[in-house]
Amino acid sequence: MIPFKPAEDLWSTLVPMAATLLLLLAVAAAVLWYARRQGASFPIAGRERRLRVLERLALSRRAMLVVVEYEGRKYLIGQSGDQISLVAPADARPSAPSEHEPA
Repeated sequence: MIPFKPAEDLWSTLVPMAATLLLLLAVAAAVLWYARRQGASFPIAGRERRLRVLERLALSRRAMLVVVEYEGRKYLIGQSGDQISLVAPADARPSAPSEHEPA
């Protein structure tokens, strides 16, 4: 038979369990933060998102280019400081250079 040794007090059992729980919560929060930072989205059940950020490119500390998809169409958006502007529809392809333009 295995001898049973009761815990000397409740705190000696609860403190390690609480520390482990806090550590697991901190790791889960860090994983969620990293996933969101990398562009992962977690849609609400039953609702499909119409707007998605597909790609980001930082040009400087305050400026970036963003490819956004809205209702199946892609747009290239420029952001600088407090200003946002549409650069071009990302679906549009540049036309081939004409004979008069240098290649």
